[in-house]
Amino acid sequence: MDWNNIVTIISNVGFPIAACAYMAYMNHKQGADFAAKADKMTDTIAANTVAFNHLTDTIINIVQEQKGE
Repeated sequence: MDWNNIVTIISNVGFPIAACAYMAYMNHKQGADFAAKADKMTDTIAANTVAFNHLTDTIINIVQEQKGE
């Protein structure tokens, strides 16, 4: 094989391999970012649930006081 054939093979095959490696890296990075955001959203939903339950209890107490129970 001469150098022109080797350069042609690297040019034709090397770019797709590099592009696939880069896309795999970006996919992994986006997956990690998504997992962190999902964890934060789970914490926010849990805090909102606690606040909602407290608000519900407060409303129930107010209604019971107005009824004289």
